[in-house]
Amino acid sequence: MTVNCYCTSNNIRRTRLPFGVPLDDIFPCNDIHPYLKIVFSKAYHDITLNKYSVEEVTSKRQGTIAERLLLKEIIASCKPMPSAVPPGILLWILRHFIGLLPLPLLPEYTNGQHFSWRRLAQFCKRSFMRYATVEVNNRLLICKLAQELARLPPANLLLLSVMLDFIRALS
Repeated sequence: MTVNCYCTSNNIRRTRLPFGVPLDDIFPCNDIHPYLKIVFSKAYHDITLNKYSVEEVTSKRQGTIAERLLLKEIIASCKPMPSAVPPGILLWILRHFIGLLPLPLLPEYTNGQHFSWRRLAQFCKRSFMRYATVEVNNRLLICKLAQELARLPPANLLLLSVMLDFIRALS
């Protein structure tokens, strides 16, 4: 996974990566926070370099609560990360960052707009189950998903895109 990061360590140290703050307040225009890029990149490289399965990372390589909270503070302060970090801690940090967002990544309502993620997920599940036995034309479903994603706040769409790229690269 290639994460372009055009920032120096001095730039990173001057900014914080606050948890529990709206994405629009911490993301630069048309990009995610530079230190968040580093966390995604380090997690990917640590997992793939050591040839860990995602299951092993999430079940056995999470570190202790104290280690997680210490690394969270290091990341929130944008200080240099220790070189030896269990890769599961980085996944925990990413999950924790997203979980503390005041507006969920896929909100049910924002900016005067309602979203129907659960309903779309049910359609996707049905389509996937049918596709296993018969080839299905999913153009309308794909179109509806694209329309819903396009209505998301730009920062949410950007982080979702990075997350999906990360998951795709790991799988």
